[in-house]
Amino acid sequence: MAATTKSAPRKRVPAAERRDALIEAAVHHFAHGGLQGTKVSAIAADVGVAQPYVFSLFPTKRDLFPRRRRPMLREGLDALPAGRRRLRRERPAGTGKKTS
Repeated sequence: MAATTKSAPRKRVPAAERRDALIEAAVHHFAHGGLQGTKVSAIAADVGVAQPYVFSLFPTKRDLFPRRRRPMLREGLDALPAGRRRLRRERPAGTGKKTS
């Protein structure tokens, strides 16, 4: 008779949490390997899911990429006018103008 070992039951992770984890892992991989150099299987492995599950949530690898980039881009664009105003205040008078 073979001995059986019981493992502790796995905790079910909510779908939204798993989706967020996939996006975070994708951002990390895209930062290091770019869109073309990143394998979806590596993203899936980091989160502990199968590659087909990733594609059930995100039809293409490209769909993982913009979900994180858009909010970050919006935050950056929103910060530009304030940074420009601060730079104008801090720049000494007479600098920044081109002379021929």
